[in-house]
Amino acid sequence: WRSSKERPPLMSNRNVYRLAKLVRDGIPELMQDEGDIATVRTLSPAEVLVALRDKMTEELAELTAARTSADQLSELADLYEVLVGLCQAHQLDLAQVVAEAARKAAKRGGFQTGAWVDTVACVPGSHSDQRYAAEPDRFPLLPPLPTPR
Repeated sequence: WRSSKERPPLMSNRNVYRLAKLVRDGIPELMQDEGDIATVRTLSPAEVLVALRDKMTEELAELTAARTSADQLSELADLYEVLVGLCQAHQLDLAQVVAEAARKAAKRGGFQTGAWVDTVACVPGSHSDQRYAAEPDRFPLLPPLPTPR
């Protein structure tokens, strides 16, 4: 069924599951081809943006769980498709995102070396101190180190 306002036929002989998620455009037709009855609606632009963000989280979790190269490739392709959708939702061209990524990589580097920062000691009141202090849930302030004697 193409609209949640339409009532599907009696489904007493079917198991009905709540999916409540964004799916690829061709999935409703594939469901119908398999004999399933899906309630489908078209999201507003604001709903699409929220759904795409949720989808990014879902696909990232699936990538994390993927164990084989083929599964990882499939999940990365899904993440790419969500990125394309997010670009469209934000009225950006994917080429703009690629150019911005290149600009940032030229200025700050990429993520190829695996650099991980455990802690950073900032001068009180500095720009970086203010940035981290503004997000205490992400960057908790640790107790002061003991003064050497």
